[in-house]
Amino acid sequence: MLSTRTPPPALLEALVPRRDYAVIKPPRSKADQDGTKFGALPIYLIFDPSDPINAPSWLQRLELRLPCHGSDRKSRPLFTEDHLGRAPMSHATVDRLLGLLLRAFLPEDEAKVYSFHSFRVGFACALLAAGCDPATIQALARWRSTESLAIYARLNPADYAAWVSKALSQTTDSITTRRLPRLPLLDEFDLMATFATADAIFTRVQR
Repeated sequence: MLSTRTPPPALLEALVPRRDYAVIKPPRSKADQDGTKFGALPIYLIFDPSDPINAPSWLQRLELRLPCHGSDRKSRPLFTEDHLGRAPMSHATVDRLLGLLLRAFLPEDEAKVYSFHSFRVGFACALLAAGCDPATIQALARWRSTESLAIYARLNPADYAAWVSKALSQTTDSITTRRLPRLPLLDEFDLMATFATADAIFTRVQR
């Protein structure tokens, strides 16, 4: 396995669909400053440019247009408020943008009942529908549990990415998930929006 925080353009352009990964390393949150409750372990997302909402594919384009090197990733926001790329996107802005997207597809009364947490719950329901066991769901959703954290730490990149892909392909119709809007453009944004200062690297799996 070859990983790099400073992928050259040639490597980015040579990424192989359904084989290579973007690796997101989220920072520790204010509610978990020592990383013992929710963890700050890597999240693996498989590269698939055939999917219009594939996060690694968009990260590839971003890296090619606006390269970010090495340790700069720890201080440079992934999502920004300003055109200079210096101010991390705030929760208020994320909520406002989500509201605008929801209102483009849903009536006002229905749109206002949702938040990004709704999609986190929907992700967990989709994992369950895909056959994922409850402990692994806790780990993938990064919910507070020392047991799930231990399971998460043992997940390899292929398993992690496979579960995410399976979840995104599921149709859930439980009472709770029926209330979630089916907006393909938002499926992965709940995951990405919380990582304004995430450390993203690309991983190539050597065969």
